[in-house]
Amino acid sequence: MATKTIAILSDSEGLAPEFFEVLGSSNHRLLFVVGNAETKEHLQKSLNFLKLKAEIDFIGCEKDGCWEADKILISMQAPPSKDMIKKVKEVATQKPVWVISPVDSHGRKVDLQQQLPNSRVVEISIQENLKEVSLSSKEVVAKQEIRQLFEVSGYTVN
Repeated sequence: MATKTIAILSDSEGLAPEFFEVLGSSNHRLLFVVGNAETKEHLQKSLNFLKLKAEIDFIGCEKDGCWEADKILISMQAPPSKDMIKKVKEVATQKPVWVISPVDSHGRKVDLQQQLPNSRVVEISIQENLKEVSLSSKEVVAKQEIRQLFEVSGYTVN
């Protein structure tokens, strides 16, 4: 089976080490979308520390990275910018988009399904200490795919 590529759009604060350990132990190619050298260097150090088995690459453009990917992961502390959402939306039609749930400046969860209506969005909430994950989506197949990744890694999925 061909290796699937996951484009990862993450700020350095949004890195969820537990999630990357789950992805890194799978048969995926992880394509990190990084706009500047400092962030790339920080990510490389973090990923080296995790000792992931997956193939890891870097690319500088959100649109190109998401175009190349089979799946997209958005993992950020703050909500993605309108510019980033626009670039992702242009190339993510019918692709699974996994979102580690960001909140806005008022502490409200951001609804990316509304902003990416033609993508198969799955919201992910991770309780690291308990090895529990909650998934929220209307997309049954996309939700099942991410469920399997976590369950194989020993997580309880709600």
